[in-house]
Amino acid sequence: MSNWKYMIDVADIFHSDRPITSKAHLIALRIRVSDWYANTTDKPWLESLCSDLDRLVNTVWEFDDVWDQVYGQADMDHCLINTKEDHQNERRTSTS
Repeated sequence: MSNWKYMIDVADIFHSDRPITSKAHLIALRIRVSDWYANTTDKPWLESLCSDLDRLVNTVWEFDDVWDQVYGQADMDHCLINTKEDHQNERRTSTS
């Protein structure tokens, strides 16, 4: 079992019909209000990544480039970022 300190659920944003620029902006907002953001081991780097999501992402490819780096920092900080739509259902099923 993984030892996650933090968890951010962005599945609702990730799988929405919004344009990629809107998704990136909303994900950056969700990261910025998270416990992970408040306690990251590298706040300047994570803020830079959030800024990139806010300002630089215009295509799926640009999103993927930044997202890979966000995931890298999340791994270093033991933060699980959920992007699976059925995550809540899995959790309910596994605990019932």
